[in-house]
Amino acid sequence: MSVFTKFNRGIRLAAAAIVLTTVASGAHAVSVVSVNSYDNGWYKSNGSHVTSNTNIISGQSGWNSYRNFFAFDLSGVTGRVVSATLSIAGGNGKFSNMSNLAKFAVYDVSTKTSSLTSGTGGTAAFADLGSGSLYGSTAVATPGWTGKMPTVSVALANAIGDINNALGNQFALGGTTSGGYLWGYSNGAQAATLSLTVAAVPVPAALPLMLLAFGGMGVVARRRKTA
Repeated sequence: MSVFTKFNRGIRLAAAAIVLTTVASGAHAVSVVSVNSYDNGWYKSNGSHVTSNTNIISGQSGWNSYRNFFAFDLSGVTGRVVSATLSIAGGNGKFSNMSNLAKFAVYDVSTKTSSLTSGTGGTAAFADLGSGSLYGSTAVATPGWTGKMPTVSVALANAIGDINNALGNQFALGGTTSGGYLWGYSNGAQAATLSLTVAAVPVPAALPLMLLAFGGMGVVARRRKTA
C-alpha cells in the first residue's frame, strides 16, 4: 500500500469518526423540567410594590397601571433549553375588559432580581417589566367581571437564549396586559410555572470518537513523515 493510499485511508477513517461524533452529539435525550416561581407580584406605575402582597394584577385599573413579575430559580436545571412555556394557573379574581378578550405579553427583565423581589425597583422596574425583548404573548378570554380565571400559557420562543444564559442563577419575567386588567385581587392564588424542554449535552459520550479521529490523523501524519 502506497503512502498516499495509507494517507487517504487515514483521512477517511478520521472523517468517519468525526461524522460519528456529530451524530452522537446530536442524539440528545430530551426531558421537560418544571420550575415554580419562588416569588411573584406587581409594580404600580408610581414604582410601588408591596412585598407581602403576591397579587399578580396586570393592566389598567382605574387611574392605576400595573405590571406583574415572576421570579424563578434555575440553579437545578442542567443541559440545553430548546423550548420554554410560562403557565399561570387559574384562580378566582376580578377581571375587566370591554370585549372579554385581553392580551397578555411577557418581556425580559434587566432589573436585578433581588431589587425586583424586595420592592426597591421603583419606576424603573415598572418600565422594565413591559419593555425590552418581547418573549411571547397570548390572547386571554376571561369570564367577565369576576369568576375563575383560565390557565394562561405563553410560549416563550424568543427567550431561549436568555434562559440558557441564566442557567444556574435566578431568572425573572415581566408581564403586561392590554384591553383591561387581569388577575385583580388574586392574592397570590395563581401559581406560575416555567416549563422547560431541556436537551442533555452528552459531551463525554462524544469525546472518545473525537480522540479517535484526531488519533487517526496523528498516525497517518507520522507514517507519512517516516516514509
